[in-house]
Amino acid sequence: MQLIDIIILIFAGLMMILGFRKGLIISLVSFVALILGIYLAIYFSNFASGLLSSAFDISSTYLPLISFIVTFLAVLIGLLLLGKLIQKLVDVVGMGFLNHLAGAVLGLAKSILILSVLFFVITIADPNEKLIKPEAKKESIFYKHIVSVFPTILSWTGTELKVPSRYIH
Repeated sequence: MQLIDIIILIFAGLMMILGFRKGLIISLVSFVALILGIYLAIYFSNFASGLLSSAFDISSTYLPLISFIVTFLAVLIGLLLLGKLIQKLVDVVGMGFLNHLAGAVLGLAKSILILSVLFFVITIADPNEKLIKPEAKKESIFYKHIVSVFPTILSWTGTELKVPSRYIH
C-alpha cells in the first residue's frame, strides 16, 4: 500500500463520517440549495433589485450585488429549512439510520469525485510528476480507479477533455 492509498483512505473515511453525521437528506438538500441558489440568484436578482430599491435606499452601485446575495440566501435558507423538516419526518418514521447510512455512501462518492478532480489538476500542474511519482501511481491500489472518474463523468456530458498521457498509468 502506497502513501497515496493511505491519504485516499483517510480522506474518504472523513467524508463518510461527515456524510453519516449529516445524513443523505441534508447532504443532498444542501448541495441542491447551493446550485439552485446560484441559478435563481442569477435569474431573479433583477426582480429582487426592484423590490429592494423600492423598500430601501440602496446605492445603484451595490444594488446588483446585494440583490444577488439576498436572493441566494433566501433560496439557500428556504431549502435548508425544508430539508430539516424532511429529515425530522424521516426520523419520526424510523428511517433515520438509513438516512445517515446513505449519507455516508454519498460522502464516499463525493470523496472519490473530489479526489479524481484533484488528481487531474495535479497532473496538469505537475508535468514532471514530482508530487505523485509514476511508480506510486502504478503500485497504488486505489489511484487507477479514482483517476478515471472525472474524465468519465465529463464524457457523459459530451465534454471533450485533453487528458495527459501520464494521467492514467
